[in-house]
Amino acid sequence: SERNLLDDEQIAAVLTYVRREWGHAFPAVEPAMVKQVREETAKREKVFPPYQVNSQLVGEADKDVIVMHCLPAHRNHELTDDVADGPHSVIFPQAHNRLHAQKAILARQFEVG
Repeated sequence: SERNLLDDEQIAAVLTYVRREWGHAFPAVEPAMVKQVREETAKREKVFPPYQVNSQLVGEADKDVIVMHCLPAHRNHELTDDVADGPHSVIFPQAHNRLHAQKAILARQFEVG
């Protein structure tokens, strides 16, 4: 929905921040870039609904269904709040476990511990 979209000023601010932090690895913010982000966002807004995990879909699944998501989630686009926070969701324990797996990979790479 329109309430979740960034306005042009917010998009420009994000792009400016990224350029400032990454230096010349990211191009200068141009109005065309803001327009491109806006158009891509609008396209994605149209694509999500048929694939959304919502309470109706979960209700049609087995009673022991488990909802997983690797996060970050586009709430109310990819999955609804009631599903993400509902009794079938394990998205936060899943993210917590992934954190430790990623830390182990980094520790192994840097031969720590």
